[in-house]
Amino acid sequence: MSRRGWILFAAMSVIWGIPYLMIKVAVEELAPSTLVLFRCGIATVLLLPIALFRGEIRPLLPRWKPLLAYTAVEICGPWLLLGFAEQRLSSSLTGLLIAGVPLVGALLARFGPDRERLGLRRLTGLLVGLAGVGALVGFEAGAGDGRAIVAVALTVLGYALGPAILSRTLSDLPSPGVVAASLAIAAVVYLPAGIVEAPATWPSAQVTLAVFGLAVICTAVAFLVFFQLIAEVGPARSTVITYVNPAVAVLLGVLILDEQFTAATAVGFVLILLGSVLGVGLIYLRLHTMPERMAHRGHKLQFEIVATLGLLALFTHIHLFWIAALLLALVDLPDFTTPLSSIAGSVERIADSAEPDGAQAAQDESPTTGVEPRGSKEAMTSKKEAHGHV
Repeated sequence: MSRRGWILFAAMSVIWGIPYLMIKVAVEELAPSTLVLFRCGIATVLLLPIALFRGEIRPLLPRWKPLLAYTAVEICGPWLLLGFAEQRLSSSLTGLLIAGVPLVGALLARFGPDRERLGLRRLTGLLVGLAGVGALVGFEAGAGDGRAIVAVALTVLGYALGPAILSRTLSDLPSPGVVAASLAIAAVVYLPAGIVEAPATWPSAQVTLAVFGLAVICTAVAFLVFFQLIAEVGPARSTVITYVNPAVAVLLGVLILDEQFTAATAVGFVLILLGSVLGVGLIYLRLHTMPERMAHRGHKLQFEIVATLGLLALFTHIHLFWIAALLLALVDLPDFTTPLSSIAGSVERIADSAEPDGAQAAQDESPTTGVEPRGSKEAMTSKKEAHGHV
C-alpha cells in the first residue's frame, strides 16, 4: 500500500472513531431525531451540490427502491438508534459493541443468498466474538437499560446489511451520488420529528460544535475521504478501519468524558477483535504489522523504534503504542546514524594513517639520544637500591 493509502487509512480510523464521543455530547441537550436531522441536513448541503454538478444523481433514479432500502438500514435507523443508546450507555461501550459488525456480516454471508461456507476458522471467530459481546453486555451493560442494548444490536444489524445492499444493487453507481442522495432522503424523513422535538432555546456551544463536527467532519468529509481510500487501497482493505474505530472511541471516552475502562472492557474488546479477525479473514492480520511495513523503507533506527512499539502494543493490548508507531512511521525522521558512522569511519582511518608516521619518528629520534655508559647505569641502580633501604 502506498504512503497516501496509509495516511487516508489513519485519517478514517480517527474520523470514524470520534462520532460516538460527539453523539454522547449532543444527546445531552438534543433529541436523537433532531440530531439526525441536523447531521444529515448539514452534510446534504455540503455534498449534494457536488453530486449534482458531477451528474451523479440522475443515474440513481431507476434504482430508487434499493436506494431507499440502503438509506433506511445504513442511516435512518442506525443513527437514530445510536442517539437513543448513548443517552443510556457510555460512548466507549457503544463503540466497542459496534465492533461486532463484521461478525454479523459473516453470518449474513453464511445464511444470505450467496450461502458462503463457514469453515472451522470462521466459525471459531464467530464464537469468540460472541463471547466478547457477551462479556461487554454482561459485565459492563448488565446494570444499564436493556433497550439501549437492543438499539445497539439493531444498529449493528443495519450497518451489516447496508454494505450488502450497496454491493449487490448499487455498486455500479457513483458512490458520492449514492451518499448525497441517501443523506438528503434521511434529512427529509426526519424533518417533521426533528422540528417537533427541537429544543426551545439554542443549544450550548459544546453541543453546537459536536453537531457541526458530526455533520462536517464525521459525515461529509468522512465519506469523501473514504471514497478516496477505497480508490487507493480497494474495498477489502478499506474495511479494516472497523477494528481501529472502537479503540479511538474508548480512548476519547476515557480521556475526555472520564469514562471507566475496566478489565471486562479490555477482555471484551480483545475477544471481539480476535473473533472479527478470524471470522472475516486472515487478511486483517496485516493491520497490526502496518506501521512496521511503512517504516521498512526508512532507516534502521526508525524501523527498530516502530517495531518495538508494535511489539508493546501486541503484548500489552495498549493501542496507544500502535498509534504512536503508526504516527512515527508516517514521519520521515532525519537519518543521524549514517553521517555519524561515516564520521567515525573517517576518524578511524585518519588515526590508522597517522600511527606509522609517529612510529617512524620515534625510530628516527632513537640514534640521536645515544647509549648511556655502563657505569652510569650501574650507579643509577645503586642509588635506587640505597633509596629503597632508607
